Amino acid sequence: MNVFSVRINRYFRENWGALFITGSVLLFIALGFFLSVGLSSLANSLSVLAYDALNVGIALQLVCLFKYSNKSARSVYSMSDEVPEKNGAGK
Repeated sequence: MNVFSVRINRYFRENWGALFITGSVLLFIALGFFLSVGLSSLANSLSVLAYDALNVGIALQLVCLFKYSNKSARSVYSMSDEVPEKNGAGK
């Protein structure tokens, strides 16, 4: 497994709502296409699903924010997999 897929896997594991938010954004893009080709009834039906998925994703992100907020030594956005040394011991 390469490093990129490991980082993505860890990102989605620590950010529970990211998958719902990403899915809802993709669904909103598809809704724009459906509206442009004249499928407004389908777009209206799916817009409720996209909005609900977005709300679930935001709620899960808030849960993750409170769960992982005390783990400041390791950030999900860090470019390396190493934990920084405390008190300058790694210099």
